[in-house]
Amino acid sequence: MLPLLEEMFKDFDLFPRFKINTEKLRNFLTQIRNGYSKKNPYHNFRHAFDVTQACYVFLTAANAA
Repeated sequence: MLPLLEEMFKDFDLFPRFKINTEKLRNFLTQIRNGYSKKNPYHNFRHAFDVTQACYVFLTAANAA
């Protein structure tokens, strides 16, 4: 899922626009993934990715980005 998030950033041209360092983004996303509680079976990194990917689809399908 992490590589797919990176692709979304690339597709929206966010790296150059906001001067995002790719390695720092990878580390940040990894920390977010690792920070989710294992006690909650629903609100986890997979759910966060699902919401992010849905927003990505809505924005690209509507040519909003």
